[in-house]
Amino acid sequence: MRICPISQGYRCIPRANQAAQHSPAIWRETPPMSRVWDQRIVRASHLLSAHGAHEKALRFCITVLQFQKNLYLHIGSKAFAKVLTHPAHYTLSERLELRLLLPWFPSYLTMLSASAPAPLASMARQILSRSRESWESLLVSYWKAAEANGSTVESSFQIIARGFLQPYAEFLMAQSRHRDELSETDSFCPKCRHRPQLAMIREVGEDLRFSLLCSLCAAVWDHSAMICPNCGPQAAAQMVYETDPYADYLSAQGCAACSVYFKIVDLVKEPAAVPSVDELAFSTLDLTMAHMGFRKIEPTFWND
Repeated sequence: MRICPISQGYRCIPRANQAAQHSPAIWRETPPMSRVWDQRIVRASHLLSAHGAHEKALRFCITVLQFQKNLYLHIGSKAFAKVLTHPAHYTLSERLELRLLLPWFPSYLTMLSASAPAPLASMARQILSRSRESWESLLVSYWKAAEANGSTVESSFQIIARGFLQPYAEFLMAQSRHRDELSETDSFCPKCRHRPQLAMIREVGEDLRFSLLCSLCAAVWDHSAMICPNCGPQAAAQMVYETDPYADYLSAQGCAACSVYFKIVDLVKEPAAVPSVDELAFSTLDLTMAHMGFRKIEPTFWND
């Protein structure tokens, strides 16, 4: 097993005596109800003591994760499950049950108003003062954002909508039992068609894989490290590569063609990492990439 650094990042290299490479597919682990949220909360709590970690971001992350865990448990309850009767072949964009989610939205906005960074807290208060119809429009616009033109929701609204809808999207993903074959050039989530949040280097059998993590439903799919997830295979991407000074298993890869960057979490170097938590815990790379003129592929609560 070996991994080869190239100018564009990393790529998977199987053992020479292994059979021909199989088609890339979505990678998914389906732990029991709420365990995935507990893992994230425990990891965020652990990183609070890490040198160079962003303490305020992590404490806010824990607050959000606690809310998301409770919402996820509610979604998985028998009462909620009875109404999730859409055929299994429906895409995630066709399976939004807002009438069941909206009762939780005011408490979510109140939580953000009290504990989010100032710009998002202000935005949450603005949304809270609006009508129910306005809430529905915001959430539907983000949920059904088409890959053809991306989300029409501005950045701050997008972050707020995504944080609320993530537990529902992950619940639907957990119910999906079939594997989706896809190309390593596919830059949009094959399940919900939203953009990736970050990339991972992970071990699968005797191979190392470069994979993307969906920003909404947490699906993971293999991708070519030589192709920018934002530009796609059409552009001849020239990549800029930086490593976090406090966590050597975290790096950032920026595309000179589109000025977009994303973080990479190396799960081989740090098997205990929880990618969505670890990439938020260290902000040095975000500051470095922003100073170089790059913008993040998908903004997070603390990077907007």
